[in-house]
Amino acid sequence: MASVVVVDDDPIGREYVVTLLGYRGHRVIEAGDGTEALRAVREARPDLVIADVLMPAMDGLEFVRQLRAEAATASIPVVLYTAMHHQDEARALAKACGVAHVIAKPAEPETILSVVDAALAGAAAAAGDDTGWNQERATAATPHASLDAPSEPPAPPLISAAQLEDFSREHLQLLTNELAHKVRALEAMNERERAARAEAEAALRVRDEFLSIAAHELKTPLTTLLGFAQICLRQLDRHGTLDPDRARHAFEVVGAQARRLNRLVLRLLDVSRIQAGMLQIERAETNLTLLVEEVARLAQVVAPKHEL
Repeated sequence: MASVVVVDDDPIGREYVVTLLGYRGHRVIEAGDGTEALRAVREARPDLVIADVLMPAMDGLEFVRQLRAEAATASIPVVLYTAMHHQDEARALAKACGVAHVIAKPAEPETILSVVDAALAGAAAAAGDDTGWNQERATAATPHASLDAPSEPPAPPLISAAQLEDFSREHLQLLTNELAHKVRALEAMNERERAARAEAEAALRVRDEFLSIAAHELKTPLTTLLGFAQICLRQLDRHGTLDPDRARHAFEVVGAQARRLNRLVLRLLDVSRIQAGMLQIERAETNLTLLVEEVARLAQVVAPKHEL
């Protein structure tokens, strides 16, 4: 099997590719950026390099340019594996550096492995060795995953001073465009976060106002219940019995207030279900007159607080 250097500053993304190559039996060397990868390539002379583009210290395109500038490493095939949004510009610069294969993140395992097979087969064919990687594996790469995917990698270009200047300018422009895209994405994310925070704060205010109203509404029937209970107890202490008419009236009031308390508790439970996303809405006929009167009565409770 082949030796492959995998370069990516994202440990999770790097582990994904390393695991795939391990299943295929390749020997893998990991690097976290272009500078580290250059040292690894100079020491190991791998059969293939798979590199991300956007990395700290030295990005993938600059890594490839420096790789091509050294005679000992110039012919090592490179596959770029990147999530850049400006794919056309990245592919053009990759082609200028002699990179035949560009995979767009995220990619399926089959896509990555087929492109790796194609790159290794092309390198073997260019070296006159067709024993390890045959042409059938080379043609297995998916068309959308590689950059015109030739059967053999192009010879490393001889870069003149003018071409180097053009590369540096286009490279800088590509990174600037990608940075601008990231900034816009972060601004949009911040805006969504601010909107979500404002919505959450508004929901908390509504909840607090509701709880304040509920507390007031709970206090009223409780006070009535306690008052009638004390009246009945005093009458029993004084007379040893309850007047039937007064007792009936007291029990009717107690029953009405108990039902009122039950409704309030059910509303509080509804609020809890709404917050948990578990509220089930049931359709039923409603007396709009009573509903409006109830709302008006509740509004009177909070109106002085808000100077309404």
